[in-house]
Amino acid sequence: MNFSRKVNSRYQPSSLDEIQDYLSTLVTAAPSFVFKDWWATDRTIDSEFAVLGEALQNVREELGEARYAKAVDLAARAKALFVDDPGDDNGKTVIGCHLLWDIDDIIEESYKDQPSARPSNDEGQVTED
Repeated sequence: MNFSRKVNSRYQPSSLDEIQDYLSTLVTAAPSFVFKDWWATDRTIDSEFAVLGEALQNVREELGEARYAKAVDLAARAKALFVDDPGDDNGKTVIGCHLLWDIDDIIEESYKDQPSARPSNDEGQVTED
């Protein structure tokens, strides 16, 4: 596990599996993206989706152009839905969360093309998580 986050610095997912973990964080923070922890008072919907966009850019080659473009589009659409449902009361948050899981599915798809990109466990065995 990477514990490189420091106070007032931004964690940047740097691999496909870290992006998958980050997507889980986004889903749990939707739709407000206001984090209640002491080190993250500057985190907003804009900052979180900027991090996601940078992370996707960093793994663009691993995803391939078509998957990358689709993931970026899904992220933009999800963000717009969260903005339109700040109180989580009109159903758009649920749709936005599904779009984030669709990005996760895109990453899973990319593992089929590059099995070596899939994370391995402590024994070096490829995992399915």
